[in-house]
Amino acid sequence: MTNDEFQRIFQLVVAHVGALLIRKNDEYARGEDKLHNFKRAADVDGCTPIQAARGMQLKHSVSLLDMLDDLDTGHLHCREQWLEKIGDRIAYDILIYALLVDTDSLREPGVAPCQSES
Repeated sequence: MTNDEFQRIFQLVVAHVGALLIRKNDEYARGEDKLHNFKRAADVDGCTPIQAARGMQLKHSVSLLDMLDDLDTGHLHCREQWLEKIGDRIAYDILIYALLVDTDSLREPGVAPCQSES
C-alpha cells in the first residue's frame, strides 16, 4: 500500500467518524452534555460513566471480532460494513477519552502524568 493510498483511507475513516459523532449527537446527548447517555446509564446501573461506556463499547468490539472471525470462514463483509464497525469502535475510544477528561480521571492518583505535563 502506498502512502497516498493509506492517506486516502485515513481521511475516509476520520471523516466517517467525525460525521458519525455529529449525527449521533442529537440521539445521545441531552442539552449541552455530549456524554449524557453514559452518565444516565451509570446512574441506572450503579456504576461509573466510564464503566458504562466500556460496556457499550464492548458490544461494538465483539461485533468487530465476529466480523474478523468471519474472514476465516469465508464470510466476507462489504467495505461499508467494515467502515461502520471500525468507525463505531473509534468513536467509542474518543468518547471514553472525553469521559476521562470530563470526570478528571486523568488527574486521579495512580494515573501517571505524561511527559508533557509538569
